[in-house]
Amino acid sequence: MVKEKTVKKEYRSFILVVFIIFIFAAVVVRFVQVQILDHSYYSRIAEKQYERREILPAERGAILDRNGNTLAINQFEYQFGIYKPEVRNKKALANVFAIATGKKSGIFLKRLGKKSTYVQFASHLPEKSAKKIIEGKYSGVRYSYDFARTYPLKNRASHILGFCGTEDIGLEGIEKHYDSVLSGVDGERFVFTDGLRRSFVRTDYPEIVPQRGKNITLTLDLNYQSVIEEELSKIMYAHNAKGAMGVLIDINNGDILAMSSLPDFDPNNLKKISLKSLRNRCITDIFDPGSIFKPITAAALLQEGKAYPGKKVYCNEGKLKIYKTVIHDHEAYGTLTFEEVLINSINIGIIKLSRELTADNFYRYIRAFGFGQRSGIDLPGEVKGMLKLPSEWSGLSQPSLAMGHEIGVSAIQMVLAYAALGNGGFLYKPHIVYKVEGESPRETELVRRIFDVSVTRILTPILQEVVLEGTGKKAFLESTSIAGKTGTAQKYDVNTGRYSHKAFVASFAGYFPADDPKYAMVILVDSPAKNGYYGGQVAAPAFKNIVQRIIGLPEHNSRMTIVESNSEEDPIIFVPDLTGTPIAYAKNILENYGLEYELQGDFPFVVEQYPVAGLAIRHSQLEKLIIICDNDYGKNFTMPNLKGKSLREAVYLLKLYDVQVSARGFGEIVDQWPKPGVALKQNQTVKIRGDRG
Repeated sequence: MVKEKTVKKEYRSFILVVFIIFIFAAVVVRFVQVQILDHSYYSRIAEKQYERREILPAERGAILDRNGNTLAINQFEYQFGIYKPEVRNKKALANVFAIATGKKSGIFLKRLGKKSTYVQFASHLPEKSAKKIIEGKYSGVRYSYDFARTYPLKNRASHILGFCGTEDIGLEGIEKHYDSVLSGVDGERFVFTDGLRRSFVRTDYPEIVPQRGKNITLTLDLNYQSVIEEELSKIMYAHNAKGAMGVLIDINNGDILAMSSLPDFDPNNLKKISLKSLRNRCITDIFDPGSIFKPITAAALLQEGKAYPGKKVYCNEGKLKIYKTVIHDHEAYGTLTFEEVLINSINIGIIKLSRELTADNFYRYIRAFGFGQRSGIDLPGEVKGMLKLPSEWSGLSQPSLAMGHEIGVSAIQMVLAYAALGNGGFLYKPHIVYKVEGESPRETELVRRIFDVSVTRILTPILQEVVLEGTGKKAFLESTSIAGKTGTAQKYDVNTGRYSHKAFVASFAGYFPADDPKYAMVILVDSPAKNGYYGGQVAAPAFKNIVQRIIGLPEHNSRMTIVESNSEEDPIIFVPDLTGTPIAYAKNILENYGLEYELQGDFPFVVEQYPVAGLAIRHSQLEKLIIICDNDYGKNFTMPNLKGKSLREAVYLLKLYDVQVSARGFGEIVDQWPKPGVALKQNQTVKIRGDRG
């Protein structure tokens, strides 16, 4: 019995020894497999855990205007993480990040309370805020950086510039069309991360240096762009319009000097961008041009020898029946000359003159002017417009086309056509990009010549007369000759399938100076709802104001202009001239640029301001702009000092004083009566004299 127990004990011991030997052998075998046989395999796994390929982002190229002003640029953007085992004072660290980000410290304390040893702490911090944290050398802080696209002038030229998405890929405008040029090529390097989440660059691997994107210089002139945007904003406000468009080009090469579509957007704040404001309506939307198309018809007639100065046409006393449709004019005219038809914008006259052209020939000229096809502008989203083939025309088509209906055109097409009217018949391909960094400037591209210079020589005096005596009187300038045409077109109602009797597009298209044309421009106002809707009432005054400011007679800077690098933290600005503008408009300008202001009084217009307009001053030094709109104005006025102001400015200011104005000459005011400071009475006559004429 004892022997049997001993045998069992020895057997158990033997089994245990064998089991231990087996386990040891298995460990040895596994050790050999891992350390010798599969060493390279497991080394690669370890490397993947501690090594990573780090992308070195390429800096996106800047976008500049033709004078070197920065419109789009990059800023460093930092991301921060925290390795919690190294943090000594959680509360102090949370306070540091709260100050840098403007958030509550409790948010960061909550993040530090998470179980993980490493937490993502803050992202998208600008360089100025991030530097304070980095320079503090707080224990446990890890960081990396990237580039963030920024637009220093906010809404300015937003439809042209477009914007980038979260991956720094261009999604609209120049950013999209030239994305491959601007984006550059990312670099890379290999980084080793230790157990404390510290990163070290692997020097035994080659580092690929990122290639910076190329800068792009636009044909755009920031000064002209600012003027057009400001004047369009004023006209929208004055007429409660749904939108407004304006395009200014160099008449002799097709360069886009300014292009604005309102409403616009701030590309720095993508979350607040509405889909309606995204479209660059100057190239994406079409409209019936109405009467601004009549000079196109006239040019075709002149080139074909079917019309000439002095040619007479009977205008049916303002009423013409074509099939079942009756065409009306705003006045009942009898016999008029070719010139009078254009000057007074007579529908029946241009319809009857156009009968001299065959349908095919008329269509050929319309196409030659660039309608019904894309202009080829280097921006995304351009439409070709609407133009039917002659085989699709009805009996009303040619009469309708002659006066600018049954055709859909874009603003860019129309301004190019007017450039051709003013430059002797040359149609140019438009460009918005002047030069790509490292490349030669873009060459002028002539598309075709439409007509002889003789056509321009006939049409220009007629279009000048439109401004002097015709429907475009409100575009008249004493200092600069303008050749142009007004237009008022009914909008097509997609719901009823008919033209609306309530919604219109008011327009003015022209070129200047008429005696030596350098610029062509078109102004369109969508659905003006008050204070008139005709092109001569709405668009012509805006055209005039823009021309006056562009030619520098004298400058009426209603917004500040950045005169130093936009990347500087404290740029110099010119104090805006808000005198005579509505209070709501003045507020909008000042708030848009982050300037503090103080209102004095409740008069609906700005009467005085301090500091004075045009003063060059650092942004940080302009603590507050005082806007005087005292309700005593209009009751107990004293004569203001008008010397040095333009005639237009002086008249505009005096209108606020409820007095009668007698003006002589033009240019800058050199004399006035009464003298400054003298009390004024209601309806008193005030005399002013300019330095010219």
